[in-house]
Amino acid sequence: MCIQMEEKELIKKKLKVSKLEILDKILDKVSNFVRYTEDGEIYFVNPDKLTIIEKIGLYLIVKNYGYNEGTMKEGHATNRELSDNLMLSLKQVGARISDLKKSGYIKTKSRGVHSFFIPKTEKFLNKIKR
Repeated sequence: MCIQMEEKELIKKKLKVSKLEILDKILDKVSNFVRYTEDGEIYFVNPDKLTIIEKIGLYLIVKNYGYNEGTMKEGHATNRELSDNLMLSLKQVGARISDLKKSGYIKTKSRGVHSFFIPKTEKFLNKIKR
């Protein structure tokens, strides 16, 4: 079946999206929940409205984007860093990390060192109730 040029243009116009447009949409969602300062300090917009698992996921997401942008020194976080910065026990962090791994949201780089699996960012963000 040969598609006419007009049909190809219509398909392209309606369905094709740039990676930059997708990133812009995702970053708009991320910035509703978490941001970081010029020195890499991470803060949550409304932390009391987020679950522990949401805080950990968002923290790891923003670490990755901050690293790619050049502000953060690393795009991952250790259990200790998550515990200290989110004011959680290591046991709480470990349990939630396990949940996030089972759901395929995070990757473990080495023992106790985790990063968010960026292709799953939008799916994770859509699960956060606001």
